[in-house]
Amino acid sequence: MTSSFIRSLCLLAAFLLLERSAVLFQDHSAPVAEIRTLYSKEFGIAHPAGLSYSVDLGQLFVLEKNHRDHPVTAGSTVAILTPYEELVDRVDLDFVVDDTLSTVLDDRGKRLLLLHGEPAELIQISVGDNGIVDPSRRASFDVRQFGLSRAQGMAVDPDRRFLFVLDSVARQVVRVTLNTDRFDGAITRLNLARLGMTDARGIAVNPADGHVYVMSPAEQRLYELTQEGQPVATYDLKGLNLIDPRGLVIAPSADLTDSPAVMHLYIADSGLPDRQPALAGIAPEALVEQQPGKIVEVALGADAQSVAPSTTSTSLILVWTVDMAAFSPPSPDPSGLTYLSASNTLLVSDAEVEETVDGVIHFQGANLWELTLDGAVVRTANISKVAPTVVPMTNEPTGVAWDPASGDFFFSDDGTRRVYRLNPGADG
Repeated sequence: MTSSFIRSLCLLAAFLLLERSAVLFQDHSAPVAEIRTLYSKEFGIAHPAGLSYSVDLGQLFVLEKNHRDHPVTAGSTVAILTPYEELVDRVDLDFVVDDTLSTVLDDRGKRLLLLHGEPAELIQISVGDNGIVDPSRRASFDVRQFGLSRAQGMAVDPDRRFLFVLDSVARQVVRVTLNTDRFDGAITRLNLARLGMTDARGIAVNPADGHVYVMSPAEQRLYELTQEGQPVATYDLKGLNLIDPRGLVIAPSADLTDSPAVMHLYIADSGLPDRQPALAGIAPEALVEQQPGKIVEVALGADAQSVAPSTTSTSLILVWTVDMAAFSPPSPDPSGLTYLSASNTLLVSDAEVEETVDGVIHFQGANLWELTLDGAVVRTANISKVAPTVVPMTNEPTGVAWDPASGDFFFSDDGTRRVYRLNPGADG
């Protein structure tokens, strides 16, 4: 048997093995669990697209989507926030970056990278030690050597010093060795076509193991690969009800009770339906109107199984529903709830009522409501710092609890991440 014939047999066997693994790869989905949803309008980004995370700063960088029907005219906007939904800064750039999907934060280079498709130009903006983006300190690099057809995502492997760019038209991932001040490092390409992906958008790298994640919006599926392009797992995203998923990033869990090693996937969903065939699992009529832009935190694999709800079921009966927005004063966004056994009543807190959204505020001097068990208002109170108030404690009473032994109230604040303890007066 000649050596060339043996080589041909080995290549054929490798090809068949890859094709078989691609089929198995698509047929078996690993578990997915939605952890929470952040609505980006609350920090000034109506339709998020670009998404990145700084390990050094512990902050998310979110960019506005530039859409043909909803253009960003003056310039793209970047919002910087903590995973706990605290806005750190908003920066308005004086230029527009395509659809602002291809963006990434490079911690070691202390820079935010944004990719223009035409011309093939990579823009570098300096980021200070305090996390402040400085648009005046920027540089541009010609990256035509990347050979991109249409970039639809960008990610950095901080430890291995690789820049990954997803090319959706060529159905490949371009991997570039990162240098400090230029982008002419060695280039390798990962072929996604053999995995059976019909489209590709968004890319993320898990810093723990270096695995690469690529999303298929049409299939509502997430693919996990090694950096050599070997399939690891797929994840069915249909249960997340995503309308226009865009940017991806792997970042630590925002649950402070989790180990710092627990990593979750964050997905930016612009909420703007694209003029494309209906996404798998979503009825066409659901795409007619835009939805609020959001960022969804998702646990994958074993982490998803650990937070999965119990399979034990029971029958529930709805007894009554109360529209608290119809109260006077109104509670449009109730969040905390506890039972007061001494009076056989409920205490409800509203952590958003004092906020002004789109020029509208519903606050009328109350952020606490005491209710009978059938939903009638007994009395209200105001523990916010907005007048009129007797106890200026917190504008964000997200949760409320009551200790029947002492009579004290406990209020959690998701803005300051504190718990306030209140010893009530003689009137309770």
